[in-house]
Amino acid sequence: MTGGGSSAQLNFRLKSRLIRSCNQTKESGHLSRLGAKSKHRQRRCSEHADHACVLRMPSLRRWAPCAVVSIPYSGPSCRDLRVPAIREEIEMTDGPKKFRALLAKGGLIVAPGVYDGYSARLVEKAGYEMAATTGAGISNSLLGIDDIGVMGLSENVNHCRMLARTLSIPLTADADTGYGNPMNVHYTVQMFEEAGLAGINIEDQVHPKRCGHMPGKEVIPLVEGVKKIEAACLARRDDAFAIIARTDALAIEGVDGMLQRARAYAEAGADMIFADAIRTEDQIKRLVDAARVPVTVNMGFGIRVRPTTPLMSIKRLAEIGVRRVTLPRMLPAAAIHGMTRALEVMKEAIASGEPADRPDIVVDIDAILRLMDYDGMRELERRLLTTGAIETKYGLAGETSQAAR
Repeated sequence: MTGGGSSAQLNFRLKSRLIRSCNQTKESGHLSRLGAKSKHRQRRCSEHADHACVLRMPSLRRWAPCAVVSIPYSGPSCRDLRVPAIREEIEMTDGPKKFRALLAKGGLIVAPGVYDGYSARLVEKAGYEMAATTGAGISNSLLGIDDIGVMGLSENVNHCRMLARTLSIPLTADADTGYGNPMNVHYTVQMFEEAGLAGINIEDQVHPKRCGHMPGKEVIPLVEGVKKIEAACLARRDDAFAIIARTDALAIEGVDGMLQRARAYAEAGADMIFADAIRTEDQIKRLVDAARVPVTVNMGFGIRVRPTTPLMSIKRLAEIGVRRVTLPRMLPAAAIHGMTRALEVMKEAIASGEPADRPDIVVDIDAILRLMDYDGMRELERRLLTTGAIETKYGLAGETSQAAR
């Protein structure tokens, strides 16, 4: 190779020029839409093809489109390298900003608990403005075990990432104890933020934790709980990302302990306070008065009583100043009820020897396809695949028939 050096030197020069071009693009404002803290989010591309290079930004739900930047190069096969021009509508902080906007509107936000793609899509389809993951629901459905702190950080983050990309409404996650001490909390916050969540719960139980409505809970010292909230606030790249401080102190330290922790966590920077397994309306009122930041309440099943937190109307909760209500057990419990009934009917059909057609128990295939946006997938195929590929997949008759649907 003459005038160009070795292949390794060529790659080094191309990579160096790509990095300089990325920095110039950032300085000119193309990446400024990601916010004042975008310098923390810049990532260098580690490998590239002859004709293109794409810089991957964390938490983006799709690859950013590329803007061509010509780079003079004296060596052979000089090509254009590409760096991303981030589309205005792609916002790393989209979920957090939407959550903040909902809070700014005033009133009470209802966030059903979601744990899989079906539940997430159903919540948005039903018109709810927000959702929250249920840690118990994910642990139960993903691992098949109770919510006793066995589910790890990676399992939780990866599952929540898939749920967040399914939704256009904001989604908060249950991050348990932050998976360790304040140092662990630091990285836990960043991982959930990069996964596209609007915020997370961090609780003050001793790790391994358990469902807040189970006996046998323990809490960490107040000073350690405060340090965890401080660590969480320091770790977030976008101040809009919500840090929701959960305390389980009521069962161990009583009402005064719960209120003391609520005040301390709010002072440490928490955006919202969540006292789990709160037992009376009066305790909720006292928490709202003490917290000095918005309060969120876990209403569990939402439409069925339970032994711990009393079943209250959304109207009454709004009247006493609650800003958000989560319903973590409602959809998992409804799914269990529906699946149990379908299995019973199937057993009855097996015993009778007669088929059972029960549209009152199961939806049809069209309902599932609509929920999963089958038509959107087909439209994407029509845009991205060649005519020949479409005809090979479906045939002319099949394509016409599918288009008519």
